[in-house]
Amino acid sequence: MPKASDSQAARALRAGREALAAQIPDGGAGRRFTQELSALVDTYFQARMAEVWPRGAAPGPGGGLVLAAVGGYGRAELCLHSDIDILVLCRGRIPARALDMAQALFYPLWDMGLDLGHGFRGIRECVALARKDFEVMASLLDARAVAGDTDVLAGLRATLAEKVEGPRARAFTDWLAGRNAERLARHGDSSALLEPDLKQGAGGLRDIHQILWLGRVHYGAGTLEALLRTGRLTEAQAHFLADAQRLLLRVRNLLHHVSGRRNDRLHLALQPRVAAALGYEDGPDSLAVERFLGRLHRDMAGIKALHAAFRAGLPAAGPVARSGLFARPAPAAPALRPLGPGVAERGGQLYFDVPGGYPRDPQVLSDIFVHSARSGLPLSWEARGFVSGHLHLVRERLRDAPGAVQGLLDVLVSGRAAPALGQMLETGYLGALLPDFGRVQDLVQFDTYHIYPVGQHTLRAIELLEGPLDGPGRAFAALRDELDGPRRTLALMLGTLLHDIGKGLGGGHSQKGRAIATALLERWGQAPALTADVAALVGEHLTLYETATRRDLGDEAVVAACAGLVGDEQRLRLLMLLSFADASATGPGVWKPWAAGLLWELYAKVLHILRGGRLASADAVRALDRTRAAVRRRAAADFAPGLVEELLELMPQRYLLTASPEAVVRHMGMVRRLRAMVAEAERVRPGGRGGTGVVVVEAGALPGHGCWEVAIAGMDTPGLFATLAGVLALHGVNIVAAQCFSWRDRTVVDVFTVSDPPELLAPDELWARVAASVRGAMSGRLDLDWRIREKRNAPSALKPLEIEPEVAIHNAASDFHTVIEITAADRLGLLYDVGTALHGLGLSVGIAKIATYGDRVADVFYVREAGGGKVEAPERLRAVEATLLECLGAD
Repeated sequence: MPKASDSQAARALRAGREALAAQIPDGGAGRRFTQELSALVDTYFQARMAEVWPRGAAPGPGGGLVLAAVGGYGRAELCLHSDIDILVLCRGRIPARALDMAQALFYPLWDMGLDLGHGFRGIRECVALARKDFEVMASLLDARAVAGDTDVLAGLRATLAEKVEGPRARAFTDWLAGRNAERLARHGDSSALLEPDLKQGAGGLRDIHQILWLGRVHYGAGTLEALLRTGRLTEAQAHFLADAQRLLLRVRNLLHHVSGRRNDRLHLALQPRVAAALGYEDGPDSLAVERFLGRLHRDMAGIKALHAAFRAGLPAAGPVARSGLFARPAPAAPALRPLGPGVAERGGQLYFDVPGGYPRDPQVLSDIFVHSARSGLPLSWEARGFVSGHLHLVRERLRDAPGAVQGLLDVLVSGRAAPALGQMLETGYLGALLPDFGRVQDLVQFDTYHIYPVGQHTLRAIELLEGPLDGPGRAFAALRDELDGPRRTLALMLGTLLHDIGKGLGGGHSQKGRAIATALLERWGQAPALTADVAALVGEHLTLYETATRRDLGDEAVVAACAGLVGDEQRLRLLMLLSFADASATGPGVWKPWAAGLLWELYAKVLHILRGGRLASADAVRALDRTRAAVRRRAAADFAPGLVEELLELMPQRYLLTASPEAVVRHMGMVRRLRAMVAEAERVRPGGRGGTGVVVVEAGALPGHGCWEVAIAGMDTPGLFATLAGVLALHGVNIVAAQCFSWRDRTVVDVFTVSDPPELLAPDELWARVAASVRGAMSGRLDLDWRIREKRNAPSALKPLEIEPEVAIHNAASDFHTVIEITAADRLGLLYDVGTALHGLGLSVGIAKIATYGDRVADVFYVREAGGGKVEAPERLRAVEATLLECLGAD
């Protein structure tokens, strides 16, 4: 007897699935695919039932039993590896032969490796379950008949509508609200998430499902077409949801295909493959994957916004009157309360009140957002649809119109700009009013650093600036309070709104954005002073942060150049505020305490210059004398006077100008211990080899900075910096910054700022292991190359993204060093690789500024030739660049 999985129905299903799956790589994975796959499964059940049911007794009309597809299968949304949910529904009790039939139906599907969810219920049991379990109710809302007696399902639908959907509509709505909170906590906001969940995340398919469920129970309209007919959706909204649903289903099917399993999370590593399968190509200023992610995030943000607005517009008392189902009349809506020409309030929401339902004066489209910002009231569902349906008037008649421009400025200084701008963004108004903003609002950068599309990032930055500025932002609240008048506040908000408007136009988005912002404000007729402030904010919004984290703040020329770009004290405050908001709104954990410390150090030095003074170290002789005097006082109790003077004479001036007196005394103690350890090693192994790799390591947490300072004293040995970097990487310690100081007696004091070390070891034990590993690496007992390669290739190690490395070399950025900037994909031990390459080139590292932005690094190295000068010969510069590019590209 042939196996059930070899039946004609099973063979047809298997062949049909294979044929459909073959279409996926060529883009055939959208709504039609899910409908055709669902139809294939329908055909299987129908054919298989005919194969196994007694001839002439198949359950047709009057048979009392029906196979009903529920859940995603009921919606005809089966993706390649979706669950198949089927309900055997009976009018009364479940007959024994139904169980026998079900086994014959289900076993072939299990043999094919398909996931099958099934149940056996009568109508009364379904109704009872639906009343108390809304999960069951939701699945039954999507039920459709596949085979058997369709009257049974029709009877269940009628009973559910009368006894469950209507009476329990409000409770069902509240239950969904609770589930949405759980979804958000578990799956995140997929409309602004690096790796969105296409189904359960906010903005995913589940939001569309809920719109249809709520439409069914409240209005008797459970499809987009029905909601359009009842006026609950505008034509534009219905078309948008249908298009967005098609895209999400295509992407979900592609995910199932490339991962070989059910998968709803769009993982970073899979995004380029999905983008290519969808036909996206690289553009002159953006990657194919970025263009795809921009479209995806735009659609998911629109779904989320429509879902939230649809829920907000539901009747408070339950479902409205529906023909044949609810006899009671719909409750009368409260009267509109006028707020201004064409704008009114009702039930805590804003509505348009325009004769004939058409905005003869399109200014009302701007006014409603001003009222929203001033009152804190949201636009109603109807008002959102009205705005979205009249964007052509915004483009044709409101761009640059004085009333609309003033409306935007009023929103920005209202104190509630973020929610009002969010509604402008979601309805399309903001992009229609500001085409340059509309061009970038959905732009997504393909990395793990820029989590949000530009529009969402901008709104988050504005929300931060007009919020309480507590926690990490507490220090910036005083700067905001010191802004001199409304013009500067408006400049801050406008500058924040426009700060990324130059993105997507190739490199140098800050300066391109400056030109766009300047032209825009001049066209709007704004005052030159306001225009200058906004242009400066847009053009220099990265200056403070990049200078603080990537340049030597002990170099007077660096700080003076920064002061020249800033211009005045008020603009310095504006730039500080924007720097904080920009970094904080980029993604979780981007705003680092150690970076904040550097930023405030730069702020103090620039402010000193702007107030007509000089840097504290401008008079180098006096500064050195002050530091030496402070060191003598602090060292008097623990050091012999002669040793203090000896060590002070050995220290380089740059070290004395940048290290605090307390740090200098600590390092003196380390050097004293180092000398004793080297002497002992020489005594045990005479001949100059005993001191190889001897180091002293001291580490301490930097209060309020979220990081540690690790000082390492040793004898100057070729490749020491690379060795130290490799050992720290091997122990899971991430380096943030490093300064290397060579004393005149070949003593080296390297000071590393590192992130909080791993918690696997106690700090004292960790730093002891670091010291032992350095000694082992320097003496040849520890093969760093092999150990790092082994750790890098471990199965659990994250594989870096493919990022084209870049190397830029500057000789004008420092008076004494050649400055090398690298950008590359991050990987374990990268700093060790670069340090080794620089050592091989005969270059010594004086300062290293290490910045990791998600999956990429932007590191800066201040280097000198072995003889002490800059790297200047053209052929030498080319050799340095080529060697580093080869190093960064190697894996």
